[in-house]
Amino acid sequence: MTTEDGRSPPPVILITRPEVQGRALARRMGLKGWAPVQCPLTKLIPLRARPEVDGVRGLIFTSANGVRCANLPESARDLPAWCVGPATAAAATEAGFRAIEGPSTAHALAKKIIAEGPHGMYLHIRGLHGTNHLRQELTNAGFGLREAAVYEMHAVDRAAEDARDALLSGEVRAAAFYSPRN
Repeated sequence: MTTEDGRSPPPVILITRPEVQGRALARRMGLKGWAPVQCPLTKLIPLRARPEVDGVRGLIFTSANGVRCANLPESARDLPAWCVGPATAAAATEAGFRAIEGPSTAHALAKKIIAEGPHGMYLHIRGLHGTNHLRQELTNAGFGLREAAVYEMHAVDRAAEDARDALLSGEVRAAAFYSPRN
C-alpha cells in the first residue's frame, strides 16, 4: 500500500502501556518514523497504602509508577532513593526524592545497593503484582527488606477501537509490551 504521493505509509506499532506512559512512548515512536496506535491493556490503580519509613536506611523504586503512588511521609525525602533506570530516577527526582540512578534491572540494582549502599533495612516501593528479585539478593547479603505495594495494574476491559481496526486491517507491524501482565 502507498500514499497519494507514492510513498509507503509508516509502519503501525501498538503501544500497550497505560495511557500516561503510552503517550510518551507514542511520541518517541512517532519521531522514529512509526505510526503509533495507543492500545492500553492495563490501567494504574493507586492503593491507599501509607508505608512506614521508621528504621529504613533507603528506599528502592523499581518503577516510576511506584514513585507516583508512593504516598510517603515528608521525612522519606531525606532518604536515598535507589531507582531502576533513568526514567524511575527522573520521576523520583521530580517528586523531591534524593534519587540514585541505578542500572535498568532489579538484579543489577540489588548488586549496586550491596556494593555502595549503607547496610541496614530498605523499603521497596512496588506494585502489587510482579516479581521481587531484590529480596533474595539483599537478604543473602545481610540487608533487610520491607515491601510496600502502592499500586496495582488492572486489565482494561476492551482494546481501543483504533487498535482493533488496525489489527483487523493487517497494518500492525509491531507491538510494545512492558509488563508480564500484558
